[in-house]
Amino acid sequence: MEKQHDARLYQYNLNTGEVKVVVELDQHGAMVSTNDIFGDSYAKADDRWGRCELSGMIDISDEIGIEGTFLLLVQAHSWKDDAFLNPDGAGTVDNSRDEGSMAYILKGLGR
Repeated sequence: MEKQHDARLYQYNLNTGEVKVVVELDQHGAMVSTNDIFGDSYAKADDRWGRCELSGMIDISDEIGIEGTFLLLVQAHSWKDDAFLNPDGAGTVDNSRDEGSMAYILKGLGR
């Protein structure tokens, strides 16, 4: 099946069965607004819907004392730079990826 949209985060209500989109990653909009930060390599995404994915979310409400606050992780497969190769020295450059990742704080999302 062909992609129809950028990466989305869905919320499923266990009580009602409702499924709704709570986040959609507008990669192409981000490329325009963040080109100064990410450089030209990020702006060269060759996919109509982008190549980023939402790869995880952690509820951090209890840790920071603000209800409905989550840490959202994004793998930016089109944000490439050799600086990302083996950044912590734990592996080798040969088994490493040259893709960046980002973490965001998402507030106001109900459980």
